[in-house]
Amino acid sequence: MNNRHHFPFRFTAKCFLALIIIFICFGCTADNYLKALNSITSDNHYLKSEDLIYGSNHRQKMDYYIPKLDEIKTKQSNLTIVFVFGGAWRSGSKDQYEFIASALTREGHRVLIPNYRLYPEATLTMFQTDIANAIAALDRTLNESQTGSTEQRSIVLMGHSSGAHQVALLFADKSHLRNAGVQSKIVGLIGLSGPYDLPLELEEVSTVFPNVQDELQVNPVLRAKHISANAYSSASVLLMHGTNDERVLPFHTTRFAEALKNAGIKTQVHLLDGSHAGVVISMAPSLHFLNDASTTVNTFLDSIVASLPATVTTKMP
Repeated sequence: MNNRHHFPFRFTAKCFLALIIIFICFGCTADNYLKALNSITSDNHYLKSEDLIYGSNHRQKMDYYIPKLDEIKTKQSNLTIVFVFGGAWRSGSKDQYEFIASALTREGHRVLIPNYRLYPEATLTMFQTDIANAIAALDRTLNESQTGSTEQRSIVLMGHSSGAHQVALLFADKSHLRNAGVQSKIVGLIGLSGPYDLPLELEEVSTVFPNVQDELQVNPVLRAKHISANAYSSASVLLMHGTNDERVLPFHTTRFAEALKNAGIKTQVHLLDGSHAGVVISMAPSLHFLNDASTTVNTFLDSIVASLPATVTTKMP
């Protein structure tokens, strides 16, 4: 566990708002910005297993978070949220998004945040393969630590930007999950500001997804049109997008939502105040005031928890 310094809560919101203004005015790298956000986010209500290895590559490591039941006001849920960060498939790290784990563990959920191989080392389906292998590795680890337990665990896939694109593909086509040996059941999807109707004519995209013979491989909107509602009868989807997003325009979310609804999948769409990054950073406890992202996610997850079997108690790996 990291022993970070935390500002008092009454100080956090106002002072961090000032930090945002400073960063906007004077500039700040995404890495430093997210480190600053993590540094003022509480970590005293969860246990963290970090750098768990799920493959031989140096990027194939993951962090796993479990809420401390005596430190939170709610019961531990029976959900594990798998959060996949964005970065145009080229950048990003699990270490940058501990504030996401803080927000979700505070509500009683377990959280898995994996690193994955990035472009140019990885292209096309390798991103999804890594995420699927990370989930499968957690399954195996938990099975080994809970001898005799046969109860199936429930997973909600969650991602931002290009991470939302990856989890959308995994949700709409479970072949990568099956091939990896994932045993947990996918019961939900949360997409934040995702490029679901992927424009392959853009060089930024085409270089990462070379030699695509069929757009169905990489376009969640098209893939959703080919899925069977029977396979998703108990799953729910929440899609959120910032109305001021100029990086990935909101039509990506509305088109993906329409395709999912036409396939018979329960889908909610929420367009929120904020930019491309605004939707994900507002999940941080210190920044809930920016929009309704956190409340919307919590309500969505509560509805899934209410529909599932009783809580599964999980030990640390």
